[in-house]
Amino acid sequence: MAKQPAQRGDAPDRDAPGLDGWHELAVANPTFLLERLGSECTDLQGLRELTVNGLDAINAQGPVVSGRVVWDVDWLRFDASGGRVRKLSVTDTGTGMTAEQLHRYINQLASSGREQSADGNFGVGAKVAAGSRNPHGLEYRSWHRGHGSLVCFKRHPDGRWGLEPQR
Repeated sequence: MAKQPAQRGDAPDRDAPGLDGWHELAVANPTFLLERLGSECTDLQGLRELTVNGLDAINAQGPVVSGRVVWDVDWLRFDASGGRVRKLSVTDTGTGMTAEQLHRYINQLASSGREQSADGNFGVGAKVAAGSRNPHGLEYRSWHRGHGSLVCFKRHPDGRWGLEPQR
């Protein structure tokens, strides 16, 4: 049985040729690639990427909507750990993402809901710049139209990067 081509927005089947017979490039070792690219980022680039993501989400609401991006400590986690765990919290008042969007965009090494270009959005941002520097992972919480979702992008104990199963 022939494989069906991926629909727009679906993850493509890298082993199957496209409609034109072209086999798209795949990444054999995404963990190596993520950590190698992350090692070339500056220390503050993760903060920049998370801030720009928030500003983009605010701008996606339209030209007359204002919003804000707030950097803070995750005080609930700090207090629960007796002050041992300090996690940065970057919160914005943007559009938010659905659970499906969180899973799709956060668990792809290079992904974005916007056009990628050399002078604009690179599509790897926070996962590469901040993920490789965070041993406890990046926790993404999002509210979209009254529904909350959570994913945690982190390194598995065996070395692989991906989304940690949530209870």
